[in-house]
Amino acid sequence: MELIAIESKSGGLHSYAKEEISAFANHLNYCLGDDPDLDYLLPINPDTNDLFMKVKDGVIIAKFINVIEPETIDWRAVNYKKGGGLNQFKIIENQNLNISAAKSIGTYISVVLKGGERGGNGLGDDQKCLFLAQKGGTHFFRLRVQNQSAEELRDAEKNPTLVLGFMWQAVKMQLLGSINLKAHPELIRLLQDGEEMNDLLALPPEEILKRWVNYHLAKENYPKRINNFGTDIKDAKVYTVLLKSISGGKCDADPLNWGDTNKRAQKVLDNASAIGEFFFCQAAEQ
Repeated sequence: MELIAIESKSGGLHSYAKEEISAFANHLNYCLGDDPDLDYLLPINPDTNDLFMKVKDGVIIAKFINVIEPETIDWRAVNYKKGGGLNQFKIIENQNLNISAAKSIGTYISVVLKGGERGGNGLGDDQKCLFLAQKGGTHFFRLRVQNQSAEELRDAEKNPTLVLGFMWQAVKMQLLGSINLKAHPELIRLLQDGEEMNDLLALPPEEILKRWVNYHLAKENYPKRINNFGTDIKDAKVYTVLLKSISGGKCDADPLNWGDTNKRAQKVLDNASAIGEFFFCQAAEQ
């Protein structure tokens, strides 16, 4: 993972990875790509800093907030001009609307820390769980809108860690937004001895995801269990077993015997695509 370091106005060092930009660009393209209002903004090029330029006018952020929580923002209140070209006043209005909307659904962006010090977005290990998170989640997460202005969102290319910090938390909240017994009655299978459903749903989302993964590993008689979404899944073997378990026979476990980890990871991506799952990180990032 290639890290990019930038110096803040206060002299602190902020860092982010090119892979983060790619992952979030791909995710926005996936979630919003069919929206005709965004024809002038999408697709975002995942191989450049295009993400920062495309979120500047606030329209994509407004649309994505409504993906997280439908109808949070009344589209009629958004300044929108087909093809772009909003003036600075209208852009600032949009970004203020986005910040207010984020607060209204209990979200906030927590990116600017005291003294301006920051060590990246914490994406590393957690990024690996986002594919798994598409299987469920509940509103355990809150995006924190704190200490930044509409002007900073408008000038996204000058504030990359703020934008990426927001995107990371927003995507995480979106993907983990539907863990409940009604949407996923199969969750009852994750209960341990002496637990009730409320005990399970009170767990942090990553803990539920770990249980979900370990349930499928046990189902496939795989000897390993995971304790984290970093080193425990880095070799893509767990993903290989998981896909075999959830694919209904469409994926096999042959890659477990391959010596090339990158080749195995690429096969995981290919298999995920084949069964209709979208994996927005690349093989080398696993």
